[in-house]
Amino acid sequence: MKRILPVLTVALAMTACFKDPPPSISKPMFYYETLCNNPWGPALTTKQDTVATWLSKQSIRYEYLSIQGEIFSGAANITKCDTLTNRQIVVAVVYADTSKAAAAGFKSPY
Repeated sequence: MKRILPVLTVALAMTACFKDPPPSISKPMFYYETLCNNPWGPALTTKQDTVATWLSKQSIRYEYLSIQGEIFSGAANITKCDTLTNRQIVVAVVYADTSKAAAAGFKSPY
């Protein structure tokens, strides 16, 4: 019994010193890109910088941004603006700005 008390005391002291990792400050959100009904402009001219500039102008803070997929071949010949391009804009939006991103059309996977 006398030997267990110091061991338990040391174990308790060690666990008190460990800290949990910081919580995530962002939420992944996505936007299915269309040919020309995107808030930042037409898809054929959209690059990551285009979306990043638009997010900054809307005061939507984020941790990372990527464009996944490629625009389908023949997209330049389509005139229907709400046609999906096969690309998805993925952004890790800071939690405080998720309502702004949702209002702009971004969706959350959960």
